[in-house]
Amino acid sequence: MNRIFDAVDGLLISGGDFDIHPSFYGEKPLPGLGVTKPDRTEFELDLAAAALKHDLPVLGLCGGEQAINVVLGGTLYQDIPTQLPQAGNHQQSDKKESGGHRIIIHQRTRLREILKRRSVEVNTTHHQAVKQTGKGLIVNATAQDGLIEGIESNRHSFVLGLQWHPEVLAARYEHQRRIIKSFIRACGRRRS
Repeated sequence: MNRIFDAVDGLLISGGDFDIHPSFYGEKPLPGLGVTKPDRTEFELDLAAAALKHDLPVLGLCGGEQAINVVLGGTLYQDIPTQLPQAGNHQQSDKKESGGHRIIIHQRTRLREILKRRSVEVNTTHHQAVKQTGKGLIVNATAQDGLIEGIESNRHSFVLGLQWHPEVLAARYEHQRRIIKSFIRACGRRRS
């Protein structure tokens, strides 16, 4: 695997419309757990662990954010509606291209530096979310209901996890394009 990371400049972990099985973070499954893909999950967690070990730039989107959190020892809400019934609706696939709810961007975070905003509208297509953050991760964004929407590492050169899909919103919003551009710049710095 080391040879792979000598040849790449960064790792983007996408979502995939499946759940991370709770056995990967030391919990038993709850009834609301959705479809899991243990082989893909194990592969992505191994890739993420190796990328973090090599301090490669890592961008995790939706399930990718959750993978970053799990690989660093964090946990997830297996099913938001079951475990947090007071939370808002985080499964709004019909609004994927426009947004579904607002999030608050925390001060003194890389994400705030990138977006240059205190709050943005994001799309929301998930029923799992970060519960306890992993080692070295800080929360950089939360939904208005308090659910964690973004994480970043304070131990690595560039590790950003986002619960939404900026790649879908980028066609419409410059501030979402800045997320992708910042990841590309981080990869470029690694190459040089």
